[in-house]
Amino acid sequence: MLLYLVAWAILLAACLAAGASALALFSRCAAFERPADRCLALAWIGLLTLTNAFLFLSLALPLRPQWCALAALGLALPAWLVPQARQIGSEAWRFARFPAVTGVVLLGLALAWLVLRGALLEDARIYHIPRVRWFSEHGTVYGLALLEPHLALTTAWHALTAAFDAGFARGRVYALANGFACLLFSLNFILVGRRLAHGTMRLSDWFLGVASLIYFSICLRRYTQIVFSPSPDTVVVFVVVMTCWALLAASAPSERGDQAVQPASLCAAGAVSLKLFLAPLAAIITLAEIWRLRRSARALAGLALVLALYAGSFFIVQFVSSGYALYPLTIFDLQVPWAVDHATAEYKAKLPALTVALGFYPDGNSSVPATWLEMGQRWLRNQTDFICFSSITLPRQVS
Repeated sequence: MLLYLVAWAILLAACLAAGASALALFSRCAAFERPADRCLALAWIGLLTLTNAFLFLSLALPLRPQWCALAALGLALPAWLVPQARQIGSEAWRFARFPAVTGVVLLGLALAWLVLRGALLEDARIYHIPRVRWFSEHGTVYGLALLEPHLALTTAWHALTAAFDAGFARGRVYALANGFACLLFSLNFILVGRRLAHGTMRLSDWFLGVASLIYFSICLRRYTQIVFSPSPDTVVVFVVVMTCWALLAASAPSERGDQAVQPASLCAAGAVSLKLFLAPLAAIITLAEIWRLRRSARALAGLALVLALYAGSFFIVQFVSSGYALYPLTIFDLQVPWAVDHATAEYKAKLPALTVALGFYPDGNSSVPATWLEMGQRWLRNQTDFICFSSITLPRQVS
């Protein structure tokens, strides 16, 4: 338990620093009017920035703690050099008072007890834990899908876990990343509860409170065993809620009078690397952002840079591991020698990656989609929650 608490404290500091750097470089530090909202957004943007950076690092090096620490320090560097980022850091430090720290520590103790008491699902043994080990010991390996097709199902969440899976902690940190995500998400209740008590609730606070209550309870009831593993399913649900909250909590671009990328766009771009079926969320927010920035070529170039930096490493790792950038989909086949055969990739595409996503669990009588059209229709149907959440916040995005 002590290991988890220390690791979470280090992760929180790294996420805040990386988030401050990302917000200062790609967006605007003044996007959030209230300091508490800004710190919460920094933590989630920093988490996604950190995971994508580790995934990119795996292309060149194994994800050993020393290399990941250097990468985290590099991401934190702009937070020290950019004046606006330093100001954000000083604001975050003001929250480090005894009552707040005590509450977070007690919450961390409760969540550490929760995530350390469960048993792993079969998926964790089949490919989650092996993929973490491959990242930790070898980085991204050409043709890994040839050994076991599941190993090429890439997620940046495994890269984050791999950064701690070394030395005396090896084999003991498989619930660390999901536990940290639960800790960050639980801070929503502290924030909303304090504002409710002081009568300072806004629309974004009501959304955050209600959505957090619903989705956190769902994760604890339906996805309990997933929380104990390196599976990205838990953080995928949390990131959807936090991305939509960021759209509501940030001041409208017209109020800021700038053409900067929305903080929610950073979340959406980084979320794609967690799991490919978050692409509808990213696509909807990106299309709205393109419409908002359509009169500024420089702003559109900045948005393209953000998408390339955050989502690019995911598709590169997918391609290196399986021979297909959209694995298990086989479109854009470049006929590379390390590619897995089409039959295996098609089977993986039609069952776990698209049909099982969010609610469709095939049984013995279920039919496997026979065409790409049928597969696409089923995929869209399974993404109803994400598309609905994104659509209800679009007016805020394009305003």
